[in-house]
Amino acid sequence: YWSNVEASVSGMLGNLTTLNIEDIKGSTNFLRQIFKHKPCIERNRALDCGAGIGRVAKELLCKEFKTVDLLEQDEKFCEKAKENLISTGNLGHVFNVGLQDFRHSGQATYDIIWCQWFLGHLLDVHVIESMILLSTILSPHGYIIVKENFSSSSEPIIDETDSSVTRPLKHFKGLLKKANLRVVKECRQLNFPNDLYPVYMLALKRIK
Repeated sequence: YWSNVEASVSGMLGNLTTLNIEDIKGSTNFLRQIFKHKPCIERNRALDCGAGIGRVAKELLCKEFKTVDLLEQDEKFCEKAKENLISTGNLGHVFNVGLQDFRHSGQATYDIIWCQWFLGHLLDVHVIESMILLSTILSPHGYIIVKENFSSSSEPIIDETDSSVTRPLKHFKGLLKKANLRVVKECRQLNFPNDLYPVYMLALKRIK
């Protein structure tokens, strides 16, 4: 599916480019609320998972962190992301691999790990395994941020077109619990069209 998607903002947003401004605005506000939490996190390094062409990295993370690494499985998206972010001076490593296959060297830890609109392409077991892995590479006061579509139904909804699943929020939180993560802040994205799935942002910490 993704091999046939254009490496552009339109491609990343399913041709709904009008969402971009409100999406970044909502994410910026959420992230800045996280910055106010005590103990304060550093702003040294962030990881953008499912980074696509670097839309979120460029418009959000590079403005808040000294270095931003990208994780993206599609090669053409990785190349486009490098083009888009090279001028920021904040681009770190670009990992051309899917999150379910990511094996981190342990050489860097992250103050923020941003996961947006791609966990629906992973099986439940891979979500759990991936969240466990990501939690091991957080800095001491770091957070995993998840921003995803969630269904209002009681059962996950399958989309055969892009092989994705939209999970109920309660179901997803059950996966997080299995990954030993807790939700410390939750917020719904505002100003999106009513005919879209609800989008929530979740800030996650390891359960001690």
